[in-house]
Amino acid sequence: MDIRCLLNTCCNYNCTFCHNEFQSNACGLIEDNKMSFNKEEFHNLALKISRKYGLGVLKISGGEPLLTPDEIYHLLNWAKALPFSKKILFSNLSLVTEAILETFSINGLDEIRVNIPSLDEDKYEIATRTRGHQLGKVLQICKLAKNKGLSIRANMVVSEYSVERIFQMLDNIQKSHPKYEASIDEYAVLFDAYLGSDLLKLENVMRAISTNFDVTKQSDRKYVAKMKNSVVYFRQCLDWEAPSTDIERGEVRISPPGRKKISFKKGKAYVIRNGN
Repeated sequence: MDIRCLLNTCCNYNCTFCHNEFQSNACGLIEDNKMSFNKEEFHNLALKISRKYGLGVLKISGGEPLLTPDEIYHLLNWAKALPFSKKILFSNLSLVTEAILETFSINGLDEIRVNIPSLDEDKYEIATRTRGHQLGKVLQICKLAKNKGLSIRANMVVSEYSVERIFQMLDNIQKSHPKYEASIDEYAVLFDAYLGSDLLKLENVMRAISTNFDVTKQSDRKYVAKMKNSVVYFRQCLDWEAPSTDIERGEVRISPPGRKKISFKKGKAYVIRNGN
């Protein structure tokens, strides 16, 4: 069973396609970032999950978790004593410094999944509603992270659902990959926001993609396509509004003490209280 730790509900980006079911605050608001996890409670909950299901991946996300970097350090440090198979950070990486990357590496982070909606600077700024050539900065941080032994996956959310839009995205990846292969290990195209839980639509999209690329079905919701210069993963998340259980999701989501469940737009997150 994976554990996803939700550090906050806010972000310094304001992406047009944001599919973060937990983000409730507008861009830049950080009033809930003073809440923090407790080592004993986190450890007790992880042990309970481990005994019942076994521990899989530790996922650290938000909002933008790097608005509270100390929390990331604490979680990584506490996780050293627990049998997680992998530790992953979900971030836009715009707030990272080389010193922060060094600390991540020392404390056992394995992978960073970074939101990169486009490898074109202008489209990146439109999608994220940012300015100041952030894409170049983010890709440079990705390269630094790889040099420190961290794996980098670029997550690209389908923001305008159509087969043509997806093919444009794939073409963009293929053309740009040689330029950025020192920065990015792999790509994942996410269908969360526009396909919902409609597996038939996903199957139709993947059939269209397979006319040009070698596509392998890994599960009902996950495919992999081998391309000339890269491998792209296609993934459809469970619809967070559906009444799915933790077992079906394969993931327990927790937030720090003091946060109310009502602060999340969709879905269900568990608040740690006295080890429960």
